[in-house]
Amino acid sequence: MAGHHATQARWVLRATLLVLLVVALAGCSRPKGIVAGKVSYNGEAVPSGTVSFYGKDDEVSSAPIGPDGTYEATKVPLGEVKVTVTTPPPPDENAAERLKKNPMVIDKGIDIKQQKVVSVPRKYNLPGTSGISLTVTQGSQPFDITLK
Repeated sequence: MAGHHATQARWVLRATLLVLLVVALAGCSRPKGIVAGKVSYNGEAVPSGTVSFYGKDDEVSSAPIGPDGTYEATKVPLGEVKVTVTTPPPPDENAAERLKKNPMVIDKGIDIKQQKVVSVPRKYNLPGTSGISLTVTQGSQPFDITLK
């Protein structure tokens, strides 16, 4: 009988600890914001890359940049955030021309199209040097990023 009570007590203890863990984790979830807008560099839409928002306590939210320069970041930390924009490096023009002359590409009739890339200066890649910040509020807010 004593073994039965010990087993039951362990089960109750485990269940209690599990409930406390779930409650604690649920309490850690802070409200977040949604930020959406368009990224441009020297007046031209940036067609690919990533926009990232760096908040306090190492909280980060990122969103891809679409072909029209738009982005939508969810789960952005509230309050003051630093913003970065990273883009792919400029394409190697010679590599595309070499690929077009590849016999396998020619035999298969593959049309090589280069995706347009707008590369922004490296200073926009890091939160400490981008110079872009925003105060994020709960809910959704617009934020266009105009780079020069």
